[in-house]
Amino acid sequence: MTVSRHRNFSCAALSALLLSSAVAWAGPAEVPLPPAPALSSGWEFRLEPYAWLAGINGESGVAFETVPIDLSFKNVFKNLKMTFSTQAELRYNRWGLLMDVFYANIGGYLNIPDPRIQQFSVDLKSLIFQFPVTYRVYQSSNSGTYFDLLAGGRVNSTRVRLSRFRDVSLPDPEGGLVRPNFRYFTNSATKTWVDPIVGGRTQVFLGNSVFVGAYGDIGGFGVGSHLSWQVQGTLGYKFNRKMFAEIGWRLLSENYTSGGFTYNAKQQGLFTGFSYTF
Repeated sequence: MTVSRHRNFSCAALSALLLSSAVAWAGPAEVPLPPAPALSSGWEFRLEPYAWLAGINGESGVAFETVPIDLSFKNVFKNLKMTFSTQAELRYNRWGLLMDVFYANIGGYLNIPDPRIQQFSVDLKSLIFQFPVTYRVYQSSNSGTYFDLLAGGRVNSTRVRLSRFRDVSLPDPEGGLVRPNFRYFTNSATKTWVDPIVGGRTQVFLGNSVFVGAYGDIGGFGVGSHLSWQVQGTLGYKFNRKMFAEIGWRLLSENYTSGGFTYNAKQQGLFTGFSYTF
């Protein structure tokens, strides 16, 4: 090997050694991290049929005649003529529209502490439709825990009919005996009002599949009812990304008066539902 070729080989080897040392000093090539998961992807639609096994207590009345109502769920179920309830939610990224429909037709007899009233019955038809817009303030990309703010409205349409047999007997002026004379009276009225509502809701996962949920709103503010508020707490299980079931307690309080119509009552009871996301 000539001196010139030996010199060229030595330079090439030295250059390779310096290059490898520079790479080793700089460390391994940087690998780009995967992007963080998005809050949500596109449109989602969720449907949740549910059962609300609620009793009613408070007072209701028409034509300025108010009567107390104290019906346990057992009594409500016994006199339940028809019911329907479901919840639907449309979401896109952080925004959503939550729609909840509940209808019940209840009829039954009440005990009135008035000896002149022989029989008193109440026919109550109630439709509740709420449609708050939701905004997702926080969502965990790992567990699925989230917190939403909401604002919207709740439509209440209630029909109350009060029927009774009243004893209007008068003494016989000749013999002094009481002649029975029962008369049938009935009063009915239908009122529909809309309450603005604000509130929030959350789901917090305790493990991979078990979660607790909470919902609360307050409204009315004299626009519709004097005051309306609702709370709900549930314990749920998520079967997969699309399906979950939950069970808990729901309470709705309404205080509305207009003219001679009064509906000041609380509905509360066991809540259970099954949700599927499309």
